[in-house]
Amino acid sequence: MWLKSYLDFSPDRPKWAYVADDILASNVPKNVHPQERQLRINMFLQGWHAKKRAANEIPSELKAMMSVADKYYLQVQALAPSQDILRALPMWDHVRAVKTVLRQACISSIPTIQCRKVNHKLRTVGDFVDLAKLWSVEAHTLQDDACRCGLCVALREASGCRSPMSCMCRANKILNVLPSRWDPRGVLPEDYKDINPDEDAIEEDSVEFDRRVTTKGNISNILRLFTEGDTPCGDCVDVSLSESAGALAIATEGASWQDDTKCPVAGAGIYVSEHHALNKSLRLPATWRQAGITGTMTATLVSTRSVDGLTPIYQHLSSKYAVDSLTKLHPKLEAVGFLGHPDAALLAMLVASLWARRARTFFKLLKGRKGNPANISAFELALEGAKKCAPDEVTMEVDPMWKLTGVNLSHMS
Repeated sequence: MWLKSYLDFSPDRPKWAYVADDILASNVPKNVHPQERQLRINMFLQGWHAKKRAANEIPSELKAMMSVADKYYLQVQALAPSQDILRALPMWDHVRAVKTVLRQACISSIPTIQCRKVNHKLRTVGDFVDLAKLWSVEAHTLQDDACRCGLCVALREASGCRSPMSCMCRANKILNVLPSRWDPRGVLPEDYKDINPDEDAIEEDSVEFDRRVTTKGNISNILRLFTEGDTPCGDCVDVSLSESAGALAIATEGASWQDDTKCPVAGAGIYVSEHHALNKSLRLPATWRQAGITGTMTATLVSTRSVDGLTPIYQHLSSKYAVDSLTKLHPKLEAVGFLGHPDAALLAMLVASLWARRARTFFKLLKGRKGNPANISAFELALEGAKKCAPDEVTMEVDPMWKLTGVNLSHMS
């Protein structure tokens, strides 16, 4: 796939991709931003676009590549890019910054803007961060361009910059335009060090849902194809651990049966304890797959949404497929947008709900319902739900903060 090879930013990136960079950056509309050729690094990582029509200088293969990217909504998307990835992205016309605000902050008539382009040769977010943080060092003797500290003197001599302090300050202002998710200066999810509470008793044979959301590696890993095309949320996610005392054990089951029309109908059952407020019986929406496993995952979704996000949960299930989909298979399934999974949309909603919780969620696979009264009760509730006269309504909404769409380009063949 041309697009995948072109957007391979690993050390093994093919040489032709660098030639393509130059061709695309050199064939642009007259009103392109940024105007300087050397600042146009990659059109898929910045806000500019190469000519799509009447561009004889662009080979047909590259035109076809751009067409694929447009048709299938290629986007830069990630819940929590690593600091290395954030720093490697081009800062000029950053793809995730609001164009009008960023371009206003980078007006070429501002003297220090030209200095950063020509003298400091800033290109990436990391370049801007490194310059901006020099403003706060203790070595400065003055907080203006008259400063004669060793650092400012060295900057003047090395780059020819006449206004070091102004350049540092402006670099910081430009960085402030970035949404928090794309700003490497803040606290990122990869910085969290979750520590389990002392004397934390974990149920035997339980598997913890992996709440880590950081995308590591290189820029290639934050490019997704087949997205919904909407602008993703730019707010930084918070996955730091915050739990209240006491965990809750929930039995979730699904069941299906055939009605008078011989069509399968599925239900979902949730059981905690006798007369508990969370006990629930549901009939699956008519547009959903009518299968017992789908009922189990629906019960898991509804129960997860119903419990306070600070309460640790132990989900007891008798479906190995459901447990595997949410534990050991989850990272691979998420990378490919859950494609091929029979309950892809449902699983995506469930994973987003689990990520949003500040407490841990554990899954325990039971060897059948026999000997597990809670799961027997949950199954009975699921069967009761399947026999309801009308389907229940289960919201399909996913919090934009935790929404990922499409397939990770690096996982496509």
